Amino acid sequence: MLTVFTHKDKPFKNVRSIIEDKKGNIWLGAADGCWRYDGSTFTNFTQKFIGYIYEARKGNIWTSSQRANEGRYLLSRCDEKSLTGKKPRVTAIMSKYEGNKPRILGF
Repeated sequence: MLTVFTHKDKPFKNVRSIIEDKKGNIWLGAADGCWRYDGSTFTNFTQKFIGYIYEARKGNIWTSSQRANEGRYLLSRCDEKSLTGKKPRVTAIMSKYEGNKPRILGF
C-alpha cells in the first residue's frame, strides 16, 4: 500500500532523503526544508532546501543544504537533546574557503 504524505493538503516537493530515526519518527529532506513526522504531526525545522539527512549514533540529525542565494552548501547538525522543543539547537558547518562550493552528495 502506498501512502501519499501531504501537509496542509500540499504534497512535499523534490524529496531527496527519507529516514526513520531511532524513536520511529520519519524525516524528510526536500525542496521546502527539513520535516519530521511523529506519526500524527509534521514539524518543519528549516525551509531551506535539504539534500540529505542522517542520524548519528548519539541521535543527532545531520543535514546537507544549500545556503540561500549563495550556491554554497553547508552541513548542519541538530542536537538530539533539543529536537523535542520548538527551536532545535542547530550547528552549521561551512567551508572556510570562499571559492569552494562543493556539494554534499551523501553521508
